[in-house]
Amino acid sequence: TVVAAIKNLESRAPDARAKFVRLIVWNWKTIAAQAIVRIMKLLPLLHEIFLPDRDHHCLLDFAVANFTASCQVQGCCPRMQLLRYRDGSCINVRILPAASDAGSSKSGA
Repeated sequence: TVVAAIKNLESRAPDARAKFVRLIVWNWKTIAAQAIVRIMKLLPLLHEIFLPDRDHHCLLDFAVANFTASCQVQGCCPRMQLLRYRDGSCINVRILPAASDAGSSKSGA
């Protein structure tokens, strides 16, 4: 279950959680977005979400991009960028840096 997965991750050391780079989510419709965000907060180097039981759908792209943006604004999952589907589709959901980060990357122009 999702609750068991969260408890398992919380019991691991931060270094062990940093080894996870892909989150595989089955039954996307039944899992609350808050639970996925909670898991993402525990996985600082996460960069991909894979939905092995879903074909590509643009509304799902939008939903994942929204909560990914929320996580990035909160400072977790800065590398999160890919959403993969069972049909082989791979979508880049990377967003612009948070407003607080915008001043740290100055251009020479």
